Amino acid sequence: MLASSSWLVRQAKGLSLRSHAAAASNLQLIKALREKSGAPMSEVKAALEEASWDEENAYQALRKKGLAAVSKKASRVAAEGLIGISMGKGTAAVVEVNCETDFVARNDGFRSLVTSVAASALNVSQDQAGLDDSIFALRPDALLTEQVEGRSIADRVSDTAAAIRENLALRRAFRVFCPEGLIASYLHSSPAAGLGRIGCLVALSSPSGPIAQPAAEHLQGFARELAMHVAATKPLYLDRESVPGSALAAERKVLSEQASSSKKPPDVIEKMVTGRLQKFYQEVCLLEQPFVLDTSLSIKQALKKHGQAAGVEELDLQSYIRLQVGEGIEKDSTSFAEEVAQTVSQAS
Repeated sequence: MLASSSWLVRQAKGLSLRSHAAAASNLQLIKALREKSGAPMSEVKAALEEASWDEENAYQALRKKGLAAVSKKASRVAAEGLIGISMGKGTAAVVEVNCETDFVARNDGFRSLVTSVAASALNVSQDQAGLDDSIFALRPDALLTEQVEGRSIADRVSDTAAAIRENLALRRAFRVFCPEGLIASYLHSSPAAGLGRIGCLVALSSPSGPIAQPAAEHLQGFARELAMHVAATKPLYLDRESVPGSALAAERKVLSEQASSSKKPPDVIEKMVTGRLQKFYQEVCLLEQPFVLDTSLSIKQALKKHGQAAGVEELDLQSYIRLQVGEGIEKDSTSFAEEVAQTVSQAS
């Protein structure tokens, strides 16, 4: 017996409604997994279809695929990226996280990662080595084990690398302590709060005791100006005592050879070398540099002036640190256009 036409219509409507509901559900899964993984829409859809629309299985498949793509690029130089700074009470942290291209450094997921790494560096308990009395280098391997919302920094780095398909590296991390003084920060070329291409921290203290309010509040702006000065001038050492004997000997040798070409008597040459060494100190030692915001004063003189104005008789620049993205890394000379040409050539 043939089914009635009304029954067939009802069945067709039911199938249509179920089909629309399934399609809507699938679209929601695609959208959710796209946001979670950062993978292209076509790859997300394909992964869900292969996983019979199981979101977790599809996510793991995308993650493995992304990490596999990243591993192929592991030899690529990661010289771009961002500096991240996190501030706490009497302490601060600065980190460098690298990627391969400046384009990725503008990615929201990458920026979020750098922010999380900086915040974790502020709390990690394992310090590697004291660079001076207040600056400590943090071990990247220890920092990578830190937990953020139930997941390790290492997992976050891996997931971000898989999503953006680039080699990422946590290169450097430092923490500054100054519990009885104050710490100021400055970030140059800053795309968002706490992030930049150059990051500087400056710690001020007083040998006479803790810097209390309102003096600390009065000095905070000056401390930030000092951090800006450090960003601009790139001092190599805090003071003359900080200059290694080997660096001083090398500079003296160069200056002596230059002065000897003048054919002047040895005593005159020695005076010439001594005078030029003073200029060397002014160039490389922070406390002897002219203050960029008032070149009539050296940094040491500016500290005295601002300290007295705040009611702090003795004000010391306890320590400073300056990080710039990619400094010291030998970059790959192959341009993006050349890389594309190579890829096309290999594929043909």
